[in-house]
Amino acid sequence: VTLVVKKRSGENIISIDEEVKTAIKRLEETFPLGTEVTIVADQSVQIKRMVRELENNILSGLLLVVVVLLAFFGVRNALFVGIAIPFSMLITFIVLQAFGITLNMVVLFSLILALGMLVDNAIVIVENIYRHRGKGKGNIEASQIGTGQVAGAVIASTLTTICAFGPVVFWPGIMGEFMKYLPITVIITLAASLLVALIFNPVLCSRFMGVPRKESE
Repeated sequence: VTLVVKKRSGENIISIDEEVKTAIKRLEETFPLGTEVTIVADQSVQIKRMVRELENNILSGLLLVVVVLLAFFGVRNALFVGIAIPFSMLITFIVLQAFGITLNMVVLFSLILALGMLVDNAIVIVENIYRHRGKGKGNIEASQIGTGQVAGAVIASTLTTICAFGPVVFWPGIMGEFMKYLPITVIITLAASLLVALIFNPVLCSRFMGVPRKESE
């Protein structure tokens, strides 16, 4: 006897796999003696493996981004910039969940794609705040002036990238239904990074940023 279980479009194959195995375990007591149950063609195994590989790629990319930041900005400023990554990712996951979007292959790939762009806004703002600290301004004043000077440029830069991905959301047909998660995820991630750069980073810099060593001497 062969029983085929197929998932509906948009459903989570991992959850279905777990529910099927739970149901089999619960019903095994009712099977005739000698009945053997063998699961074949379990697609969730391949999906889990691919998801793990993508998660490893995200972690590897995150590590490389942090290494680059340390090389160019030093430890403290690298931390100010690097904090944009987890905050932006957290906001992105919250919004994705609110829209009912699950972590499928396209979404995970989109997160990798957006990972390098997450810190762009934070780099510009933190570096400008750091420049004003070097001129002798206090933390709060430097954060306000430094953020205000580049806020327009940062917003415009992010909006141009969002607009470039925007038309892909309306891609028609089956391919459009499959690929629309890429621009949606990238747009949400970039919007989250803009929010973090304009609000979170200046607040952190106003509290913890030190005076540049060369300027203080």
